[in-house]
Amino acid sequence: MTPVVNTATPQLQTFEILSVSTEPTKGAGQISLMNKSWYANPRFRLTREDLASLYLQQDKEGNTIIYLKPSVTGLEKLRHMTQKYAPHLLMLVGGRAVSLSSYRRADLLPFYVGDDKKTREIAGAIVNQIL
Repeated sequence: MTPVVNTATPQLQTFEILSVSTEPTKGAGQISLMNKSWYANPRFRLTREDLASLYLQQDKEGNTIIYLKPSVTGLEKLRHMTQKYAPHLLMLVGGRAVSLSSYRRADLLPFYVGDDKKTREIAGAIVNQIL
């Protein structure tokens, strides 16, 4: 009997960060999340190509946080988005919302996604590696 070996290449999951706000604006798409309506700015989207690096670090409470450092093009996109318009960033992996973060500064984007195992799983999906 020949053992079955899975030789399929792992599928790269989609990854994007959307600018969202609780205030509706022209052209914004509505998203229901956490029993609230959020509105995604259609002119703003970050993808893997807009990232320079990713690292994991524990916060004061011991939660593992994903920190994303935007590339030059990512920083340029963030500069065009004002904090007043959309003070939150929504991370989507595989088309699923995994984290909603307040937008504070363009050079480093923190995202909390859950326990350490889940955080490493999501971070691995972003960089397409097992962490």
